Amino acid sequence: MVDDILNEFGDTVRRAVDREIGKPKVHHTYNCPKNYKIIWGSDYSPINHGDRENIYIIQGEKEFATLLRTIESMKNHSVGLETGFFRGGTHLLFREFFDEFISVETNPLPFLMYLQNSVLDDKSHFVIGYSFAPLVIKTVKELTGGNLDFVFIDGDHSYIGVKLDFLSYWPLLRDDGMIAILDANTPNDWGAICRFLDELKHIGFHITLIQIDYTGIAIIRKDEENKNVALPLIQEEYLISLDALPQNARICLYGSGVFGQHIKTTITSRRKDIKILYFVDTFEEGQKDGVRVLNVKELKSHMQDFDIVLITSMYSEEIVEVLKNNGIYNFKIALFYSYD
Repeated sequence: MVDDILNEFGDTVRRAVDREIGKPKVHHTYNCPKNYKIIWGSDYSPINHGDRENIYIIQGEKEFATLLRTIESMKNHSVGLETGFFRGGTHLLFREFFDEFISVETNPLPFLMYLQNSVLDDKSHFVIGYSFAPLVIKTVKELTGGNLDFVFIDGDHSYIGVKLDFLSYWPLLRDDGMIAILDANTPNDWGAICRFLDELKHIGFHITLIQIDYTGIAIIRKDEENKNVALPLIQEEYLISLDALPQNARICLYGSGVFGQHIKTTITSRRKDIKILYFVDTFEEGQKDGVRVLNVKELKSHMQDFDIVLITSMYSEEIVEVLKNNGIYNFKIALFYSYD
């Protein structure tokens, strides 16, 4: 079956881009080019993310075929899910094995045009949002009844992102189900994933690695060896929800970009007891959105003013080191879905 699916994949994509009528329907803002290629990650590097003329499967063909054969051998094939959609090639392949398949992505709409209606029938579900956001998890539970057979983690490649995906979806996995994690053995590029997998091994999870022609895929089955292993904890420095902030806290937001301003707006509307004193920045100072911006070098002299520095930047690891080097340890790292 796997060989047939891979051999016929080109025809599947051609049917997809022909836009025949079907479900679900996707609205377009521009035409889909017909002159495309199907490119495997093992055949093309680096991937040109600005290219809108090709279907990408960012995996090695041999590794992915091995994963598909592993899925084929599973006992149950009711519902599968992937975090990360990108160009949708994996969605097209995975849905061949399941009664329903779900892709979770912050915004798959620009790329859904490639995977059109003749192949995207009611087997396909698309959930838009951060894969570990509470509202997304709630939606997945409603779609699946809280039961998944397979999860492919290929979204946020940070340590905490992969960890939250695992912690979010492992409890929804049926016994004998399976989680696969991409980029499982690439320490130079995605060392954060290796770090998380080492953590799982350390607490007793049994992990199988598929590595043939690309970045490696980790397989974690919910079998007798793994299903009773206690899940790892989220470190205390991460803020899971704005509701976890102390009452009447005085805070600084380290990061005044889009995410920082999102957090500010949400705190202002949802946590009126909290006072936002400053934005903090490594390089800038001045005013932003009506709030003073402090250079981090000034922050230590204002420590009596605030209770918590809330890091609202994608560069959280670097910022943690900057704060510690300045003698500041009362900080929390806001996760990207904290404002949901």
